[in-house]
Formats: sequence, C-alpha cells, structure tokens
Amino acid sequence: MEHNDANPKSHAHPAHLEALAFCMTVDIIRKAKGKKNPGDFPAGSVERTLAEDDLIRDTLLMLGIDPDDNLASARSD
Repeated sequence: MEHNDANPKSHAHPAHLEALAFCMTVDIIRKAKGKKNPGDFPAGSVERTLAEDDLIRDTLLMLGIDPDDNLASARSD
C-alpha cells in the first residue's frame, strides 16, 4: 500500500494529526485535574461509562460548546 499524506484517511494527514493532538490535549488536561479517562477502567464498567460521559463534556467545553445548552436545545426539538 502506497503512503500518501494527501489522502484524508492517511494517519499522516494534517487533519488526522490535529485531531490526535486535540484528543491528547484533552486527556492530559483531565489527568492534570485529577480526572480519570475511560481507558483507566475496564470495558463495560459503570465507571468507564461515567468517565466517557465526563470526557465528552470536557471535549465539548474545550471546543467552546456548553454541553448543558446543547442538551436543553436537543430536548426541545
């Protein structure tokens, strides 16, 4: 298979690398705050599910999105 950085599905594509850096940043900030990440818990556990929910909330906040505002507007549709 030929390696092509222009291919958006390539792991070397700039968009992929930016997304990876963003995810790593969220994980690092969570650890610095003393929060656990989903990978710290066994798959299928309640703790992992709660950590996944918290991770999603933190990710939205890092993107400048208030998760509570979005939940309220989604419920009213």
